[in-house]
This record gives sequence, structure tokens and C-alpha cells, in this order.
Amino acid sequence: MRVTRMFALFVATIFVSAIIIFKTHGEEDELYVAELSQEEVNCTSFLDTINPPFPALLIDHRILKLLKRNVCRASKAKVRIAVDVRHSGIVRKAKYPMYDIVYYERPADTDYLRFLDDVTRIIPRQVNLEI
Repeated sequence: MRVTRMFALFVATIFVSAIIIFKTHGEEDELYVAELSQEEVNCTSFLDTINPPFPALLIDHRILKLLKRNVCRASKAKVRIAVDVRHSGIVRKAKYPMYDIVYYERPADTDYLRFLDDVTRIIPRQVNLEI
């Protein structure tokens, strides 16, 4: 009976530890692990490879974090960019499958951009973020 209780306590401890590790596992850790196997490249060259043939804003958090750390890695994942809604007739999501395209608009008499995504987001116009 005592051995059964000890075994149950051991299994419960392992289970709780696994849950704690899973819950505290950060997004940056995931990026680091996922990109260890990918080849590191020059950030300027990396930006040239993801440069779309139309005006766009780079809004991909993963890539922006890597650029901030000056550690760029080649990846086959879609790049999240924002395109002015005025170009939506020319820039169609189906035509550019390598990009995760989000449209934005520039409301008149405002100093922000409104992103037309699942959740409406705004950023100041003063920031020059075009690639």
C-alpha cells in the first residue's frame, strides 16, 4: 500500500512539473529552438529576400525581434506584412502566398493607421516602417 502511494505521489509530481514547464515556456524560447537548425544570414540580405514588389510595412513580430537582436535566419515561414487598402486591387492575398497580408487604411484627419485584421489596431503615422 505504501509503495502505491509513493508511486502515485511520484507520478503526480512529474505531471505537475510538466504542466509548470509547459505553462512557463516562453515564445522567445520557441523561436530560439525552432530556428537553431536554420542557417544564419546577413540581415540586409535577409531583408532583400523578403522585400515584396509593392509598398508594404513589415509587421511580423518574429522577424522584428530577430532584427532587433541582429540575428537573422533564413526561413520558409510566411512573412506578415501590411499593405495600404488603396493597393488592395493590385495586391491580392492569393497572388502572393509567401506573405501573410494584412490591409490598413489611413483615415483622413488622423495621425494613425488602422489595421483591418481580426482585431482593429492602430499605430502612429509618424513612424517610418516601410520596407
